Amino acid sequence: MCAFFEGGYTVVVPALPGCISEGDTREEALENIREAIAL
Repeated sequence: MCAFFEGGYTVVVPALPGCISEGDTREEALENIREAIAL
């Protein structure tokens, strides 16, 4: 789930509780969440 809030994007992975990431652009937020999932 990716949503725009206050000048940036937030991504949440419902299947991984607490796995949340942000970015200035949608692409950055998705790249960040991919890195978080890989951990």
